[in-house]
Amino acid sequence: LSLEKQQFRTMALASARLSESENMHQVILDLLAREIKTYCIDHKNSGQLLFFLDNILILSRLYIGIYPLKKESCELLLLVEQAIDKATKTLQRSLDISIKGGNNIAPLNLEHDLMVQAFANIILNAAHHAPNTPIEIEIHDREVNVLDHGSGVVESDLGHIFDKFYRCSDSSGP
Repeated sequence: LSLEKQQFRTMALASARLSESENMHQVILDLLAREIKTYCIDHKNSGQLLFFLDNILILSRLYIGIYPLKKESCELLLLVEQAIDKATKTLQRSLDISIKGGNNIAPLNLEHDLMVQAFANIILNAAHHAPNTPIEIEIHDREVNVLDHGSGVVESDLGHIFDKFYRCSDSSGP
């Protein structure tokens, strides 16, 4: 479809869905996701864009209160392995990752999908800022450490690394 026809189709679908639904935010998020995923199917490196889209959708749904949190019993090692798989598929290449520990740890009551997404974000960050170097993951009791061999964070940025959308001054990567 041409861009104009695709935009018209999207608006028609949005109008129809909005008239049927009381939750406008959900309709808009679903349409956005559908259109971007449709666009990504034929484009190279779409895995990273789709991963980014999933992050935005989850954060948006959490922010407006429509993301149903579902805590369930999860094994930490399995969560980390699923995050590695997700990061590998996102980058569409293999990663040199080793895991130490993680056996015989009692299951934790967590929101599975959010934890996999969070661990995958950390692994992708390590792969981005220390490309072509090994990533080591250590699991001890209820703690997970992700170690890369990058340059690290500049001391002046440490106080801001958990600020929303903050980018370190020396962010580098491929």
